[in-house]
Amino acid sequence: MSEDVPLAGQVHSVPARIEYNGPAKIAEFFESSRRQTADRHESATFRGRPLQGVEVEVPESYRLYIAEKLVEENQDNNACKLVMKKQFKRLNVWSLDEPADTAKLLQAIAWVEIAESISCGR
Repeated sequence: MSEDVPLAGQVHSVPARIEYNGPAKIAEFFESSRRQTADRHESATFRGRPLQGVEVEVPESYRLYIAEKLVEENQDNNACKLVMKKQFKRLNVWSLDEPADTAKLLQAIAWVEIAESISCGR
């Protein structure tokens, strides 16, 4: 399945609610404010608000996907189908008030690595 889904460049998790969900001109409107800070951390601004960020790579055997819900006519049950549009190996996680390292998304990725090492260690 993942072989058919194109591998894309970057995905950003930004702590903002906007009325748009899709590709954006990141290089034009966001990249210009990005700066490297200590270690693997970054700083940037989004709509004038300062952000702290970190780039993470998901564990080797995992991928992040952008999926689109497939709407089907005459669907009687509550099941839905998802179509995988793009896949990613890395993502940038941004935070407003605290270091991006503490983001719940990063904690979930860390948990996957911990769980995998525990189960493989049996």
